[in-house]
Amino acid sequence: MAILAAFLLAIGSAHLAGQRPGDLGMTLSPCRTGTCVDWVMPAGFGWHRGARPGMRVLSSLPDPGRPTEARLETATGELLPVSVGAGAGISPEAEIGLGIVGLAFALLAAAVLVRRPHDLTARLFALFGGLAAVALGVAPAAGGPHPAWALIVQFVSILAFGATVPAFAGAFVGNRNGPGAAMRLFWLFGGGILATYLFALVFKPAVYEVVRVLFGLYLTVSIFAALGLLARRASGPSLRPAVHEARLALAGIACGALPFVILTLIPVTTGYRDVVPWYITASLTGFIPAAFAYAILRHQLLGIRRLIHRGMVYGITAVALLIVLSLLVNASRHVAGGRASSAVTVGLAVIGALLFDLLRRGARRVVDRVFYRDEVDSQALLADM
Repeated sequence: MAILAAFLLAIGSAHLAGQRPGDLGMTLSPCRTGTCVDWVMPAGFGWHRGARPGMRVLSSLPDPGRPTEARLETATGELLPVSVGAGAGISPEAEIGLGIVGLAFALLAAAVLVRRPHDLTARLFALFGGLAAVALGVAPAAGGPHPAWALIVQFVSILAFGATVPAFAGAFVGNRNGPGAAMRLFWLFGGGILATYLFALVFKPAVYEVVRVLFGLYLTVSIFAALGLLARRASGPSLRPAVHEARLALAGIACGALPFVILTLIPVTTGYRDVVPWYITASLTGFIPAAFAYAILRHQLLGIRRLIHRGMVYGITAVALLIVLSLLVNASRHVAGGRASSAVTVGLAVIGALLFDLLRRGARRVVDRVFYRDEVDSQALLADM
């Protein structure tokens, strides 16, 4: 319940904050030359536009308290106009998508924790799932009007998420001896990043330029460390314990986290524009809770995943196949163009309908080969039940 309450509080506060216009995230105060920038919120609109403490303010609108536009003078005497700009924020569709993914993290983390409250893996899953839910819940505010509280909550929750993921992966693959020296050192480094961020927040915002790079590096190392731990277990023989679960978890974190790391996090950390907008790659993280929770729950259900999960997997496969066929049909309209597009669309739709059953059977065989290669022993199954 605490996980769901934290997520609902985050997403509710973010929605209310989104109703207000954004501001530059600056405070102004009198100085020897008139009015100067006293403080700038790291990662806020003013920060991204180049505003820094100490710059002289030539004019500001609508008021010095929450300015949305200002004309600043840099230390070299150059004129720097800064403004929030029109359309600052994310679309309602993106906000709904992020909310759904965050709810998936919260619900699945809570379900796993309720199922196995004393299991270390379940508790760590609930921890990083709850942190991800909070980060996604405040994302519409942190990526929209940029209120200070949302940026702080998002930074802390994502940093804690990065600290938790390798620990969860280690417990998931069977390390029951607790965190080792490398994990403690990794946590200590994360604590140093948090302390430096708080220093930049309160005393010297210019330090955030270094914190931003360390934060991106920390999160990238965290994701790849978790992938390495899971890949090591997943590459073992299929008869070893938890190998199938490790493969599912590896697929989930690879599909969910790698697009965000490679297409958004690394380009932004290195000073370039993101290849894909953050709210799109962040929405793909929904693969992570789905894959992890599925793997954990399947491991708990007495090995009868064929009876419980196989129909669900077949259904998802059929829906995915339909989506792919629909995308191919729609893409053909743009490629053909003109009058030929209707004929090509109708032709591909007919071919897809005729071949769908054949393709579905092939997809099922692939699923059986990857996930359900072991044979069912009905006598042993009845004995377990």
